[in-house]
Amino acid sequence: MALLEVRQLSFTYPNAASPALGGVSFAVEPGAFWALCGPSGSGKSTLLRLLKPGLAPNGETGGTVRFDGEDLQSLDRRRAAAEIGFVGQNPAAQLVTDKVWHELVFGMESLGVPQAEMRRRAAETAAFFGIEPLFHRRTDALSGGQMQLLNLAAVMTLRPKLLLLDEPTAQLDPIAAEEFLLALQKTARELGTAVLLCEHRLEHVLPLCGGMLVLEEGRVLCGGDVPSVGAFLLASEHPFSLALPTAMRVHGSVRTDLPCPVSVQQGRDFLRAYLADHAAEPLPVLPPPAEEKAAALEAKEVFFRYAKDAAPVLHDFSLAAFPGELLCVLGGNGAGKTTALRVLAGQLSPQQGRVRRAGTAAFLPQDPTLLFLKNNLSADLKAAAPDADEKDVERIVALCRLQGLLERHPFDLSGGEQQRAALAKLLLTKPDILLLDEPTKGFDAAFKAEFAALLLELRAQGVCIVMVSHDVEFCAAHADRCALLFDGALAAQAPTRAFFGGNRFYTTAASRMAYGLLPDAVTAKDIVAQIGGRLPKAPAAPGPAPAPQTMPQKQPDKPLPLWRKACAALCGCGALGALIAALRQGDLQALTDAQGVTAAGANQLWFYAVFFALLFAAALLLRRKTEQPPCFPKSKSSKRAGLAAALVVLLSVPTLFLGVRFFGSRGFYQVALLLLFEAMLPFFLHFEGRRPPARELVVLASLCALNVAGRAAFFMLPQFKPVLAVTVIVGVVLGAERGFLVGAVTMLVSNVLFAQGPWTPWQMFAMGLVGALAGWLTQLGVLRKRRLPLAVFGALAAVLVYGGVLNPASALLWGGEALSAGVILSYYVTGLPMDLVHAAASFFFLWVLSEPLIEQLERVKVKLLDTR
Repeated sequence: MALLEVRQLSFTYPNAASPALGGVSFAVEPGAFWALCGPSGSGKSTLLRLLKPGLAPNGETGGTVRFDGEDLQSLDRRRAAAEIGFVGQNPAAQLVTDKVWHELVFGMESLGVPQAEMRRRAAETAAFFGIEPLFHRRTDALSGGQMQLLNLAAVMTLRPKLLLLDEPTAQLDPIAAEEFLLALQKTARELGTAVLLCEHRLEHVLPLCGGMLVLEEGRVLCGGDVPSVGAFLLASEHPFSLALPTAMRVHGSVRTDLPCPVSVQQGRDFLRAYLADHAAEPLPVLPPPAEEKAAALEAKEVFFRYAKDAAPVLHDFSLAAFPGELLCVLGGNGAGKTTALRVLAGQLSPQQGRVRRAGTAAFLPQDPTLLFLKNNLSADLKAAAPDADEKDVERIVALCRLQGLLERHPFDLSGGEQQRAALAKLLLTKPDILLLDEPTKGFDAAFKAEFAALLLELRAQGVCIVMVSHDVEFCAAHADRCALLFDGALAAQAPTRAFFGGNRFYTTAASRMAYGLLPDAVTAKDIVAQIGGRLPKAPAAPGPAPAPQTMPQKQPDKPLPLWRKACAALCGCGALGALIAALRQGDLQALTDAQGVTAAGANQLWFYAVFFALLFAAALLLRRKTEQPPCFPKSKSSKRAGLAAALVVLLSVPTLFLGVRFFGSRGFYQVALLLLFEAMLPFFLHFEGRRPPARELVVLASLCALNVAGRAAFFMLPQFKPVLAVTVIVGVVLGAERGFLVGAVTMLVSNVLFAQGPWTPWQMFAMGLVGALAGWLTQLGVLRKRRLPLAVFGALAAVLVYGGVLNPASALLWGGEALSAGVILSYYVTGLPMDLVHAAASFFFLWVLSEPLIEQLERVKVKLLDTR
């Protein structure tokens, strides 16, 4: 029986025009080692995450997936966590602890494995993967390869039956990547764990695999054993055939009855046998080097370290790059390549030595998201070069294959798409010097060919390009010169063919394959030229990208009638006059006495009443009923959430009053605990219809942490805090249930810093009620997701809701035997000045934060939160 059986699996992201996967079917046997391949955007990462329930993306799924004979959707969460392992492409992102041995036992601790069993598993796993010398090391002191090996070992301590890997070698140098893949092969061969590995760099992957599955546009193109699939791709000259290992491409370039090789050793055997019957032709003579020009970029004897007591990252680092040249810098993880690029770009200043640049320089970082500033790619490109000609923009967009992606948010693009978008931003600035840090990371083989053509065009225009890369095959095929960075300095630099031909470890698969048989051959193209073969042509640039996943578009507002604007202005002026009149009374003691509110206090209340009435009237006159469609359709689950949230609010009122009645002012801990339990009721009631995923709890916890941090950051300003503003935004975007929960938990947790007391449960209820009201009014279409309506609502809520709860609460807590209507009014009249400060702060923070925070939360809601 197959361990994993996928039948007609389809998946569509929210608001996407077309499915990301359609009708995918395959099976994986126990202990199998399969490669999942395909061009960028073909659905590989989506498929892998759908096979790991805890990482499954939000969207509409069809078809069935069975794991070990059981439907994946109904699989017990503990089994899913332990028996299906996952390793991603960013080694540091998956680490969660500070020490290696902590990381090894973290998953077992989470699953409740007995301590003695944890010790045994950690010890044998460390020995199996050879990481015993690292056992007590800090995780942040490991190299990239060591981190990824630790990630694999930590997953394997749970003894999974299936291991999913999403481009795990993307950020590793060639030697570290090969070591990791050998450890992976050992895992599958000796432990019987089935492996499904997604990779773009197949040179070292396919020789280890028993089979491969190729996706294209969300569907299975072909699958089976590696030689058969390779033969199909080569015979059809499919663009993805460019990604096949050198040995397979060389074999496919000639007519022969010899078996198709996959590994370097098999390729050497094939070459030896083929050359026994066919004479090798000499390689074409390279043109003589061009007349030497003045360097466009020059570094001399550069020294740099990050801290005085730290080891130097660069020392005696010297480099010269010339106009129209592509210089590739290679080296292991941690060799200092990125630091060198940042020094060359001027982002870091050398502590000794000097750097000279002849012209403008543009730097593409390894993480391209650092360059994105706008809400969609089109605006980002315009911001990069506001004065750029429209034809230039269209040309760069076409060159970088970004058609159809311009209205998408840059953070919603795939890794390869982000690389292309960031490169387009840099090219629009027309730099003289282009510095690229791992630019081919995430590129499929077809786009690498297009990228190489783009670099060739830039070099023809005289642009100097310095590129840091682990992709030795790309560097060997397209660089003019290559250099090896080691121990802070360039250990070697030479023209490309001489550089790779002189290396035996840090070199290409073609160089190893041809060693001793075809001197000077360092690429598959070189070998094919010498044996008289023919490689398939590079694919033509594809058409426009598929229709993008988009957020609901805002509808344009209809202009308000002039009479409403005029009346709103009059109400605003009247409200301002009433507020000024109220603030003229500066002596609060004159407003109250032992019986409650004095005549002066009553007049003050009238001023406040007129102020709020006129302000509320102005808000109604300016209000527009929203015609914007909701992000998601209403469902039974959302109705249950609304009823549950209403029940929470209704239960909170008697909880507060009964708590004071029976416990007095000393029972606030019991009341706070009870109120917190009631705030969690929506989650408990939702378990009937759905199981909230861990990512939903993480989102809400993060919002609570943001709120607590905001309150702590403004601790020196009484009542001037962003808490109410953030709570309103949460309620508006994520709904009443989550708004109440975030508001209530924020006040409970933040009072650990600001002192707990009998006021805590009242603050929890008041702030939670603000978030719930914001959610309800938004759902009814009364409150719009726009800056001005939200700011006005926040100001009113600060006084009428939060102050409306806390002022009588103060009277209940401290009024004692003399509690009366007059006493309660006296708390209102003396508390209103601080309530107005709170209102002003809420108005200010909502005016500043509402638009960017709503945009981010809308994206989080679409991408992460279950809305069924």
